[in-house]
Amino acid sequence: PATPGQTTGQQAALETQIRGLAGDYGVTVSDQDVARLIGQVQEGHFTQDNLQDFVRDQARSKYPGMRAYLDQGFTVRQVASPYTQSYAQILEVDPSSVDLNDSHIQKALQGTPDPKTGQATMQSVYDFERTLRQDPRWQYTKNAHDQLTTVGQGVLRDMGLYS
Repeated sequence: PATPGQTTGQQAALETQIRGLAGDYGVTVSDQDVARLIGQVQEGHFTQDNLQDFVRDQARSKYPGMRAYLDQGFTVRQVASPYTQSYAQILEVDPSSVDLNDSHIQKALQGTPDPKTGQATMQSVYDFERTLRQDPRWQYTKNAHDQLTTVGQGVLRDMGLYS
């Protein structure tokens, strides 16, 4: 049996593939599941496509508002791109460091039930960006400083004290 983290050869390649798929779909796969999946592929019970189906099904459950995108073949990482880019820009962090499991990203992607239909809908990017500006980290960014300077100048201009 495979021991995740200690695999070699084909098992290591399968482990890397499984963990990569889980990362792209924003789901967590336990070491026990990884070992089981590796065994099922090696025994011929699962194919490479089955691995993707397994992880995509987990993502459908975790992100119900994203079902249509997942059904069309998009990964969670692809759908989340506008959110991760906004996150990186607003909080001034490296885009590659933005984790799909960040609480802000999770809240936006998992969404809330629509009061009319009951279906989960993802948060709009606009609302997501407004939420990020309420994060305490934002106040220490150049973005926050620039926005406050602009607002302050506008107030002074309206009062006739700044031209």
